[in-house]
Amino acid sequence: MDAAQVLVYVFFLLIAILALSALFTPIRLGLKLIINSIFGFIGLVIAGVFGNFIGISISINVFTVLITAFLGIYGLLLIILLNLFLF
Repeated sequence: MDAAQVLVYVFFLLIAILALSALFTPIRLGLKLIINSIFGFIGLVIAGVFGNFIGISISINVFTVLITAFLGIYGLLLIILLNLFLF
């Protein structure tokens, strides 16, 4: 094998690695969204149960779960702060 042939193989190997990483990126983002929504839902339930003691009533609906799914713990904090200051 000469150097040109090795370079062609390396080039095609890099293209294959990039193509595979492009295929798995949406799966990784989808799993992150699912994990965030599960932890967000658990956080909303905990905030709803313990929030009653301090006067916070957080309803669990599609809107609040989507915010916590996309933003994670920061979304939960945003919902709690909005509930404290606006309602």
